Amino acid sequence: MKHSYYIFTSLILVFLFLSCSENKGEPSLDAITQQIIDNGMSVSENGCDTAIAFPYTSNGYQTRIEYQDGSSKWCTLKDSITPDKKSSIINLKVLPSDTNLFERKAILVVEATNGNVYNIKISQKPYRSAYPEKISYTMSASGGDLTVKVKANCSFNTAFVWRIDGYGNSAHIRHVDWIHGDVGKDIEPSANGEATLHFRVDLNTGWGRSATLLFRHVGSDQRIKSRDFEIRQEPRTFQANEEYNIPVMTDRDPLNVVFGQENENLNRIKNLSINGLIDMGDMSYFANFAKNYSLQTIDLSNTHFDRSSRFDDKEKTVSERMFFGSLCSNIAIPSNTVYIRKEAFAKCSRLSHFTIPQTVRYIGDRAFAICDNLRDITIMHDSKLTSIGDEAFNTGSVLNQLFIPSTVHNLSAKALVGLHTKELHVGWTTPPALSKGFTSKGCTLYVPKGCVEKYKSANFWKDCDQILEEP
Repeated sequence: MKHSYYIFTSLILVFLFLSCSENKGEPSLDAITQQIIDNGMSVSENGCDTAIAFPYTSNGYQTRIEYQDGSSKWCTLKDSITPDKKSSIINLKVLPSDTNLFERKAILVVEATNGNVYNIKISQKPYRSAYPEKISYTMSASGGDLTVKVKANCSFNTAFVWRIDGYGNSAHIRHVDWIHGDVGKDIEPSANGEATLHFRVDLNTGWGRSATLLFRHVGSDQRIKSRDFEIRQEPRTFQANEEYNIPVMTDRDPLNVVFGQENENLNRIKNLSINGLIDMGDMSYFANFAKNYSLQTIDLSNTHFDRSSRFDDKEKTVSERMFFGSLCSNIAIPSNTVYIRKEAFAKCSRLSHFTIPQTVRYIGDRAFAICDNLRDITIMHDSKLTSIGDEAFNTGSVLNQLFIPSTVHNLSAKALVGLHTKELHVGWTTPPALSKGFTSKGCTLYVPKGCVEKYKSANFWKDCDQILEEP
């Protein structure tokens, strides 16, 4: 019995020794880490990048983020070890707050190999912010009352975004005098973060217009984090004949604002004249206008592309298929156009005449193909034209006359295929080689003085009904 007692006592001592040895080998958490676990982390809206130290273990820790609000991932984790191998470091990066109006929460779960689990609560404050229900509101030309619903987590007021009229010394801030109401007034959202703005919009007797409003801190000119919103107003009722002067300003209204979105109103315009500085975006707008509404004529001859040296000639373009299929009977393009691209006016079945500006250097393949009613294509005698592509004048109609200047040195071998004209005037002293001819029957060819015999012996040219010297 006594012998058994000694054995039992020895086993107890061994167990206690081993327990003490094991506890001695497991360092406790440092005070800062323990405080983070106990109290969690409250992160500002700007985010943070921090390191949390845990006792070193050769097997490391398993970590993950559990997001509490169903939001997208806004934390990243990376593990490392101190050089002295005394601590395992968990690097936590919290991204800046997004458009969320309210606090967002997550839990950092840290699992040790010995089974210990540490849960660290993370909460992040939102930016002071306000967001309108929509980013754009459109009013009729009649004007009237407008309400804008806003979600916000702070008090705010609104102000118009500055827009500049004019250039250089004449530049000035555009004054918005057609919108009234809750502009500049302090607004306090409800407990659930909702607010309603009330505006009154004047009757519009001119072109369409727009203004953009931003959100500011109360008592400050500083913006809060928000999404600006725009108020647009449709133009007055259009007449059959309209003329629009593109304003000279840094920040003009886009054309879809100026002309509005109401199809019935846009279809009232039959003849449209445009004046002023134009760009490729404007060209695309007017081309779509010509193809999709009831325009009969569109006159851009009093517009011009930027004439400064910083503006590449390739931007002075009627681009490929730009007016393809338009039902306009008369289309005039900007005065300093350089390129008319492939099929730019193809299938314009009602187009009756067209003037190519003196500045045009290039006419692309089938530029005027299948324009059944086209009777006159005017090319200036001082034209800078140098290149004509395949079947450029294959209109499917009979032209009254066509002039091709001697400056054209890059004439496609199939450039005149499909051309049918009563009179063809050419400036070349030597007839260009053609791989396929034009409709020579019924055509009188006019050539430079002293060149008749050359053309009478040249393939395709010689088949014209008459070959005469220019008078």
